Amino acid sequence: MPSKLVIITGGNSGLGYECAKTILQSRDWMVLIASRSLDNCQRAVASLREAIPSSSNSTVDFLLLDLSSFESIKKFVSDFKSRKEELPQLHALICNAGLQFQQRSVSKEGYEATFAVNHLGHFLLVNLMLKEFTEGRIIFVASEVHDPAKKTGMPDPVYQSAIQVARDEPGQGEDITVWGRKAYSTSKLCNVFCTYELARRLRSSRPDLKITVNAMDPGLMPGTGLAREYNCLLKFGWNCLLPLLIPFMRNVNTTAQSGAQLAKLAIDPAFEGVTGKYFEGSREIRSSDESYDQEKAADLWRSSVQMSLLTSDDILVPEFLV
Repeated sequence: MPSKLVIITGGNSGLGYECAKTILQSRDWMVLIASRSLDNCQRAVASLREAIPSSSNSTVDFLLLDLSSFESIKKFVSDFKSRKEELPQLHALICNAGLQFQQRSVSKEGYEATFAVNHLGHFLLVNLMLKEFTEGRIIFVASEVHDPAKKTGMPDPVYQSAIQVARDEPGQGEDITVWGRKAYSTSKLCNVFCTYELARRLRSSRPDLKITVNAMDPGLMPGTGLAREYNCLLKFGWNCLLPLLIPFMRNVNTTAQSGAQLAKLAIDPAFEGVTGKYFEGSREIRSSDESYDQEKAADLWRSSVQMSLLTSDDILVPEFLV
């Protein structure tokens, strides 16, 4: 059996799949894909197993996870714990899954769906899984769209409070597609807030634990499933036209390129002990000015604890509940 385990949310396709594929090229790793579709998980696992070198003892499996449902997240954690005896030691949790909607949707708990899946679901999952680490790495897949200075063409994120983001809806006369893209860029800002806040809290409350927390911008990756909620014209541009521009644009990558960089952050010894940082690929850079606002990050943390119904028994750092 491999000695180290990596969990990848959304590992059945796109960036997560390519990250899994890269990790499985190394010896002594098990990848556990966490995704909501049984069929997609089974197909991905079958494909990944075929790609594992014959000389490697690495392996791959899956557990079902729907990040839009607290019940599903808690079941994932329960299923993981029930299988602990047959699994290697958890080394990394890669919070990769993400959605971008072109209309307003809500999660099973009634929160705006982009925020619920991209941030709140991962927040709950990470907190419930922290006790499963003895040491290791947590990585949030963010995006440069959280930074207005990058001029990505996406609407700037708008963060006044976590409650405002969780209950947000289009204003009167606001274009629904613009609103949906704004919700996405705001959720990516929340990923960076969460990265820095968790790193701070672990350093302050549990310096004995060797758990690092970082965020990664994989760049623009045309052709991925991020556009599955787009209309037909936008899907065509995303899937067919933008890939042709990869060699000519800054920070535009194939999923294989970005997946390899994400895998590097997860398993490469060069990043041992590095925490509370933001990476473009595997290169450390500065995130947006707003992302360093500790008051907003603390508001997001406290509100997320309340919205996800976490208790002091659930989490590793209960002194930070208030």
